[in-house]
Amino acid sequence: HFARGLPIVVTSAVRLWVQYGVEDFQAIKPQVVADLVDRLMEGVAREMIPALEAAAVVRWFTKPTLRAVSDSTDVNAIYDELRRFPFVRSYGDGLAIHDVVRDIIDENLSIHDREQHKILHERAAAYYEKQMALEKGDLAEKLVYEHIYHRVRADEDTGIKLFRSIAGGLEPYHITNQLRTLLNDINTYPLKLENSRRWREYYNARLAVLEGRSVDIETVYNTIGDDENAEPLLRAYALCDLG
Repeated sequence: HFARGLPIVVTSAVRLWVQYGVEDFQAIKPQVVADLVDRLMEGVAREMIPALEAAAVVRWFTKPTLRAVSDSTDVNAIYDELRRFPFVRSYGDGLAIHDVVRDIIDENLSIHDREQHKILHERAAAYYEKQMALEKGDLAEKLVYEHIYHRVRADEDTGIKLFRSIAGGLEPYHITNQLRTLLNDINTYPLKLENSRRWREYYNARLAVLEGRSVDIETVYNTIGDDENAEPLLRAYALCDLG
């Protein structure tokens, strides 16, 4: 499940699993991540590492994206070099790092250089926010999701407030298609804060109600309402909906 089909991840995980003699994969996950980053960086020129980290922060990138996130004016040669990496694939009119490799590099950066990790995600969020104003239709909507993603990754609490603002604007007007697409994206986020996960649960439940799906709404609302650690406003929403 962790490797998602990437052989280098499987072999690295199994090797460390045997080396440490453990049964719980989560216990060695940090070592697996660090080991994988070391292996991925083997043979990579030192000057390419910042660009690779910038490319791993975003879910897909073009030259303008890479220029904005890396804060470098000349990215032509770097972009062409990244295209040759075995874990980089074409994505629309740009490129994308294999999602497992991207997650591993991004997670390793968040552990060992949290400040730089936040800076890169903030640059990405600012870039997509600017692009949103220049585009229309489906592309503009897609950029909104990228903007939310990077706000969450830079500062989860601030990012979730942005998600709540957008979801809260869609749900009362029964704009289910956009709310569903937004939640499908949010559901893939590795949220670390319990309160963030609770807000996600709440809006998933609200979407289920709008779509008339058969789900145990009362259990979701009761769980949120009974959670003393949940944000007071969220508990009030859940209890009000329950009542």
